[in-house]
Amino acid sequence: SGEQFPVIGSSGLTRPPGWMRAAVEPPAAPGLGASESRCWHPRWKKVLYERQPFPDNFVDGSFLEELRKNIYVRQYQFWTVVRESTVVAQQLSSVCVFVILWWYMDQDRLSPHRLFTYGLITSLFGYLMFDAIDSGEGRNHSGRTRWADLKSTVVFVAFTYGFSPVLKTLTESISTDTIYAMSVFMLLGHLIFFDYGATAAINIHGPWEEAEIKDDL
Repeated sequence: SGEQFPVIGSSGLTRPPGWMRAAVEPPAAPGLGASESRCWHPRWKKVLYERQPFPDNFVDGSFLEELRKNIYVRQYQFWTVVRESTVVAQQLSSVCVFVILWWYMDQDRLSPHRLFTYGLITSLFGYLMFDAIDSGEGRNHSGRTRWADLKSTVVFVAFTYGFSPVLKTLTESISTDTIYAMSVFMLLGHLIFFDYGATAAINIHGPWEEAEIKDDL
């Protein structure tokens, strides 16, 4: 038959057939000849609310002109990402150590005095090691002195020993389930609201190759 169908060009775009273009040709406008009116062709618009004389699978050449890809891609170094993730691992480890020590004391496998002695020796050793490795750079940056650190330690130990009997007396009238529930909520709140201070990494540059994760928009 003499019917015409949409033609798919080499660029993959569908063009309306001749009969469809002819069906929408307007009548000759006042002041224009018939040949000038026939040269008019409807222009495709990227809108859904307007009826257009094009097939449903028609794609105009200007369809992808406004497409933008990878405009917000940021690059990060692999070891920087690893270093920032250690902050999260540190807090998770601290919570796990706290729970394990409490369980040991609850089972009478570890006395509070022994735990305090071990903790004080370990903290002092870690403080000296950090001060030796850092070479005083962090201290100079923060403006704190060893005397200020010593005063903070003394105040913390004094308040801990001073208020321990008071806290023990106040918590005797509270049920064990309430103490457990409050401890769980406080530990979860610590993990959620802690200031990790890490920049989120999306694109990774590894030591083996430069790889980039891109999101196609």
